[in-house]
Amino acid sequence: DWTDSCLDCPYGTYNLGAGYIPTGIADRCNPHQTCAAGQYLSGFTTTNVGTCTVCATGTYKDGPGVFDTVCTAHASCVAGSYRVGYSTTTTGTCEQCAQGTYKDSAGAYNSLCTDCPSKAIGTSPLGSSSRDSCVCNTGYEKSTDSLWTCIDVDECTTSGSNQHNCASEATCTNTTGSFYCTCATGYSTPDAGVTCNPICGDGLLLGNEACDDGDLASGDGCSSSCTVENGWDCVNGTSTSADTCICATNWLPAGTCNIFCSASTNCSSQGSCHPTLGTCLCNQYYGLREDCSVRVTPVQAATFSITNVTIENTVKVSSLPDGVVIPAGALSSGITITVDLYESSSVDTTWVTKATAAGISFFGSVLTLGPSGTTFSTPVTVTFSVSNATLPAGYTYGVYKYDFATSDWVQVSGATIDTTPTGSSGGEGGTISVQLSSFSTYAVFSYAIPTPAP
Repeated sequence: DWTDSCLDCPYGTYNLGAGYIPTGIADRCNPHQTCAAGQYLSGFTTTNVGTCTVCATGTYKDGPGVFDTVCTAHASCVAGSYRVGYSTTTTGTCEQCAQGTYKDSAGAYNSLCTDCPSKAIGTSPLGSSSRDSCVCNTGYEKSTDSLWTCIDVDECTTSGSNQHNCASEATCTNTTGSFYCTCATGYSTPDAGVTCNPICGDGLLLGNEACDDGDLASGDGCSSSCTVENGWDCVNGTSTSADTCICATNWLPAGTCNIFCSASTNCSSQGSCHPTLGTCLCNQYYGLREDCSVRVTPVQAATFSITNVTIENTVKVSSLPDGVVIPAGALSSGITITVDLYESSSVDTTWVTKATAAGISFFGSVLTLGPSGTTFSTPVTVTFSVSNATLPAGYTYGVYKYDFATSDWVQVSGATIDTTPTGSSGGEGGTISVQLSSFSTYAVFSYAIPTPAP
């Protein structure tokens, strides 16, 4: 019935004809189609079916929806995160910026995280929302501009946490992003200049060295570890020159410096120290004690000044029949000789004990010849008077020197004994003559004649 009125197709339907249908005629308008995910229906009307169109960039549709479902814009992620996995069919998710990157604002939906500046790669934590979260690598620091970069630190001139750790004896050299240390001449290092140790034995007095004489030998004053050895002084060493080591005060002899002798401490201020033995050379009247501590008055004494050393000189006292004969040339220069005779009872009791222990007994006076320690290029001759009548049977006698170095009596070899009751030299009861190479303390001792070996 074409007289019926025509109606518009309802929303959501279409008729490709006029877009309306006669009254009472059903199913003349068709429903609009739904588009798949990622597409939306465009251009549809009551007279047009429309077209499924792909969602525009930045939008998505995650399902068919209804015919007029449109694509939705992707949302921006907050600072410190970025969108991943998005497409026209899904909006994806917001994830934290990776370590070493940052995003300082929400930005667009597809804003990405920015890498930390060069030389700060990988230093910011997860989800960083600021460039300042990035940390420059060791050896670099932030520049002062707003969009800062990492610039080289000169560790050799800066202070604070970036300052170099070179030893004070080392030179710092800056390199890009780092530095190196070079120990000064005369130092070695186990750790690339962080520690500089002086080289012992190189002849340069440096660091904690107490001395450096240019070698690693011990026993010459400066030990193999560059410490001053006992009895020595090491002087004049500098950072450019070696030490010279000499005996310390009161240490003897030169070259070994292993004996201590002080005239005041060891020799009671009544003598001097032997330059090589370190024993006391006692003054006149003090020679009957090792430490020169007791003054003893001699029973006979003589003093003789020798001025002409090119002739033979003789010093006489009554108990020395032929005196002390000093050959021509035995001395190199003039000297005043002292000859003192003492009773054997005047000697130190320890000397008597040592004699007894050695099986010898005093058999006459004790003689001190001075200055003590005087030596002769040609031996001098001394002749002692003895009393043969008091000599026990089976005994003989000899001349002994008291050795201050060993603290013992030592027999002088090569003695000549004259037993004539009235000695041909004028001595009474007999004589014994010996040749001496130095002045010291001497005495005649008797001792049992050794029994011949079978």
